[in-house]
Amino acid sequence: MVMKLWTINELMALEKMYTKGVPIDDIAKKIGRTKATIYTTARTNGYKRPSKIYEFYRNDKRIAKGTVKEIAKKLSVKEQTVRQYYSMQGKGYYKNIKIKEVQHA
Repeated sequence: MVMKLWTINELMALEKMYTKGVPIDDIAKKIGRTKATIYTTARTNGYKRPSKIYEFYRNDKRIAKGTVKEIAKKLSVKEQTVRQYYSMQGKGYYKNIKIKEVQHA
C-alpha cells in the first residue's frame, strides 16, 4: 500500500475544519481521505476539537450548561456519570433527565 502524502492545502483545510468541529465524515469527503487518516493526521499535528456545550435539564428545568466536565462539577458527580445520563436520558430512572448538545465551545 502506497501512502499518499498530504499537501499543504489539505493540511490547512484539515486544521480549519477539524478545529471548528466539522463532522469527520464531512472532512473525509471534502479532502478525499479516510476517517482513520483524518483522525491520525489531526492527532499527529496536535489539532484539537472544540469542546461540546450541553444543557442539562431535570423535570424540564435547566440545571446546568457547559462542557461535560463543567456540568459534572456543578452537579458534584463524575464526568462518566454525566455521560451515562446522556446515554440513558428519558429511560427508566432517567426519564426526567434531558441533556442536549447546543454548540461547540
